[in-house]
Amino acid sequence: MSTQAAPPAVPPSERRHFPRRWRRAQRALYGLLGLMVLGAIAYVGLRNVEPPQLHLVMPSHARVGDVVILSGSGFSARPEKNVVYVGDYAARVVEASRSRLLVEVPDMALDPGDRRKAPVTVTVGATRSQPVELTVEPPVEPEPGSEAPAEPDAPAEDEASPSPPPLPRATSTP
Repeated sequence: MSTQAAPPAVPPSERRHFPRRWRRAQRALYGLLGLMVLGAIAYVGLRNVEPPQLHLVMPSHARVGDVVILSGSGFSARPEKNVVYVGDYAARVVEASRSRLLVEVPDMALDPGDRRKAPVTVTVGATRSQPVELTVEPPVEPEPGSEAPAEPDAPAEDEASPSPPPLPRATSTP
């Protein structure tokens, strides 16, 4: 009698290699994805540590107390995190963004008629920008014997401010 033989079985060695190869490919894929994620995190992290770049100071001539615009990149958006020096003097940062700072020129103890060229630098964290030159002049002082001009909206002390006229009373008739 003839009996049907079972189909030949796949050799055990071939069955074991497919899953092993798949696991190796899977581990390689996970490793590659992990490296991509770490690279993206490093890119974002290093972008925030970018040193400040100072490109331009506008205007290039200013008086003590004037507000100048510093244009560049890598600044902090928080004014207190930016340290600005004009020469050896710290300047007050009025307003800040990532690419622009508004800075008040500090008092540099200049004599009237004196003019000084000073390097302007911005420090954010531990990094400092390259200097850009600013010419600083002393503030405008009133002529001797004359008084400083009064504010246009404030009345002078000598003048009596007139009181407003009384409002008319409305009468109602029954």
